[in-house]
Amino acid sequence: DGAATDLAAGVRLALGLLSPERRARIVLLSDGNQTHGDLLAEVAAARARGVTIDAHAFAAPHADEILVRALRLPPAASVHVGQPFSVEAEVFASARTPVTLALFQDTLVNPIDGRRSLVLEPGRNLVRFRARVDAPGFVTFRAVVAATSPDFHDRFADNNAASAAIAIAGRPRVLLVESEPAAARWLEAALRTARFEVDVRGPGGLPSTVEELARWDLVIVSDVAASFVGPDRMAALEAYVRDRGGGLLMAGGEASFGAGGYAGTTIERLLPVRFGGERRREEASLALVLAIDRSGSMQGEKIELAKEAARASVELLDSEDLVGVIAFDKLAQPVVRLQNVSNRLHVVQDIARIAAAGGTDLHAPLTEAYEELVVARAKIKHVILLTDGQASYDGMAELLSQMQRERITVSTVGVGEGADRTLLHMIAARTGGRAYDVKDPSSVPRIFIKETTEAARSALVEEPVHARVVKSVDVLAGVDFAGAPALRGYVTTEPKPLAEVLLAADTTGEPLLARWRVGLGQTAAWTSDVKNRWAVDWLTWPGYATLFAEVARSLMRHRALASPAEGMTLTTDVDGLGLHVTLDAIGPDDRFVDNLVSTLDIAPAADPERRRTITLAQSGPGRYEGALTLDRYGSFLLHATHARDGRALGETSGAVSVPYPAEHLATPPDIALLAAAASAGGGGLGQDMSQVLDARTALIDRAEARWPSLVWLAIGLLVVDVLVRRVRLFGWRRD
Repeated sequence: DGAATDLAAGVRLALGLLSPERRARIVLLSDGNQTHGDLLAEVAAARARGVTIDAHAFAAPHADEILVRALRLPPAASVHVGQPFSVEAEVFASARTPVTLALFQDTLVNPIDGRRSLVLEPGRNLVRFRARVDAPGFVTFRAVVAATSPDFHDRFADNNAASAAIAIAGRPRVLLVESEPAAARWLEAALRTARFEVDVRGPGGLPSTVEELARWDLVIVSDVAASFVGPDRMAALEAYVRDRGGGLLMAGGEASFGAGGYAGTTIERLLPVRFGGERRREEASLALVLAIDRSGSMQGEKIELAKEAARASVELLDSEDLVGVIAFDKLAQPVVRLQNVSNRLHVVQDIARIAAAGGTDLHAPLTEAYEELVVARAKIKHVILLTDGQASYDGMAELLSQMQRERITVSTVGVGEGADRTLLHMIAARTGGRAYDVKDPSSVPRIFIKETTEAARSALVEEPVHARVVKSVDVLAGVDFAGAPALRGYVTTEPKPLAEVLLAADTTGEPLLARWRVGLGQTAAWTSDVKNRWAVDWLTWPGYATLFAEVARSLMRHRALASPAEGMTLTTDVDGLGLHVTLDAIGPDDRFVDNLVSTLDIAPAADPERRRTITLAQSGPGRYEGALTLDRYGSFLLHATHARDGRALGETSGAVSVPYPAEHLATPPDIALLAAAASAGGGGLGQDMSQVLDARTALIDRAEARWPSLVWLAIGLLVVDVLVRRVRLFGWRRD
């Protein structure tokens, strides 16, 4: 179809047509610009058969021609989002002619720098453009040239455009979900200084779908209770990390890890630490009694929200904690006797059976709570009292004095305008608790969670600790931990067997910073906080910004990067529309990585949804190869994922450009190739056609068959011999 030149195939066909009985000669007439095959290999095969090869080099008939030979982009590692860079177009013209040249980015209609009008000189012309990319990812540039003179008749139209793709590693995006958005400003400032784009959201701002999460390269959850996340968001986070290669960092706080109710959840499975392990230090356990008003005024939404709040509090408690639930009207009924939280399901079922009816009396439930807690073996004893009504003050002062002596604290939640705020505030003040005035019943669960978290001190260590380096890695390089101030607390956790613990508390050895890989992504746990409570002394320490910027870089999803995954080198070779891909895999120990399952997606840059998938087959130690035929010309994006034994190891991205058939390149004759072919073929490179085609200079031997005459002679002699031996001739007979 005129789209390629295969000189080797021509020589191979000629050898098949030549008779082996004759001395043969092949004359090769070409410009020597082969786009397929290996001419010299076929010449060697011809010479082995005694065939001589002569050659004559000639150029194509003169014709008007302009084309974009190449589009050159800078190395991807040197280009960042928002940074201007040069794009160089190499344009060829067969004669001096005026043209317009335009550079397009992706599918933009308007060209970069407009359409340039210029005059091309014969031969090679270099034109430079200035470009800038405002978002990370693969970007395709396309240069288009067009003749403007009516007297210039371009031979090929297909080669008037060329494209190339580049991967821009720009500012990564971080989603920071913080229980107190105002307290996120220190970490936000540190990340923005390190050229991250940071979106800050409140505790309920975590997206619930993978598609939404995919907008960010790293998600940081800071001091957010599990009740704000929920199973759907946890499942989306898991898919985001495992399947999309996203990063997840959970930062500590009083509502994080086990203290935040994440024990046994998907989040605990994702992170490199366990939340429900045995306590490694002496610390008071919690005994919590929930006293819930079930009077007639609590019917409907109020009682349902109160039960929801009680269930959320139970979920937050550690299995070693004690919990009791008292429902009261005029009388107090223990719905759940003070017991270990290990049987959560039974406790939650009992809470669900609470129904509203009757009047209100606060003395009875507080007395019941006091009697259960006074004999409990727990250092932290706390009551959460919820009501929406009025009650008698009789006997209350004496009861509160007894509770105070036994160090039983009471926090009160008054719902609606009917609650006796004076009495509730007195109860909280006398016992060292907190009083909440609630107009919107929907905020009751949040208050219960906060109160339970405040009381659940068993999972929290609030004492000065210093960060001790456990493993020296690049993430910690440049941070002087010897000069770091003390942290004022952290959440106790236990590292999982395959976790990589980087920093630990110097007093207990429990992890402060741990990480590991999950599928295509990574997760990490920072068990102290990142704000002005436990890390308050770190906020002005220079290492704070450096540490968390490096942690973020190590965890984030490295999408749209030109550099391959560690130890995974992807190379391409294009022959016409044939694409051959090679992957070389070398492990951190400089050994070949075998038995990989490497899947490669190839998609046109202009239409990424039309991707094709092939599996690279292992062809040698650490080497994997695959091939396919492209269905069009243009730029293509490559994305390979690598796994072994069912575990994802990483991914590699790249790009390849095939703008038009190589036959459409205007190039001078390849004299060197033709001369080498003629020399290897025992012939010569002729200067003109008559010299090459003149057979008089060659000794042509003619083969002639002599065997028929000899056969007839032998037959004749045989007949004569028979006659002499067997037949009487002229009366003579041999005795």
